[in-house]
Amino acid sequence: MKISVNIKMEESLRDRSKELFAQMGLDMTAAVNMFLLAVVREKKIPFTISAVSERDESERYEKLFVQRLNEAKKWEGAEAAFGYGERAQEAEERSGFGGNIHDHHE
Repeated sequence: MKISVNIKMEESLRDRSKELFAQMGLDMTAAVNMFLLAVVREKKIPFTISAVSERDESERYEKLFVQRLNEAKKWEGAEAAFGYGERAQEAEERSGFGGNIHDHHE
């Protein structure tokens, strides 16, 4: 026996979802049923749920890398030891560190 279930969601989410499902040859009912079947079969949500996006995590590690590199640069020979070059500069620029590591010698 099939039953109806009502759920609340933002109208824009419903509309965007319906459009994507239509491109996949699905309707909202089929898509939601597929999701629920996957949950029951796998006994878990079939995708990762995280408070931090992969991009945020990546940016955090890049900032940490730049910070550690700056600390290492204080020591003589750190540049050679850590191979400071273009990749490190690119990470520094992407991290929004705001400044040139070479300008922070003490």
